[in-house]
Amino acid sequence: MNSLSQRILLFFSVWILVIAMPWWISVFVLLGLTLYYPFYIEVIFFGFFYDALYATGNFRYFGLLSTFILLSIVSIVRSKIRT
Repeated sequence: MNSLSQRILLFFSVWILVIAMPWWISVFVLLGLTLYYPFYIEVIFFGFFYDALYATGNFRYFGLLSTFILLSIVSIVRSKIRT
């Protein structure tokens, strides 16, 4: 299985995971995928999707903001480690 088909399969698997599982399981899986893949940009989509499904209250974009911060931190740390 090549990398593209593997990422597509993971995308749909995580999409079902975000819908069906508790939030903390989704967070650990997305954190693991962000650490495993070099630039797992799909995590931002899942943050937006999580907000669209479950967000309530005053700040409706907590999932999107937290996934963006997670991806930024992992990218910065990864670049510092490799240089």
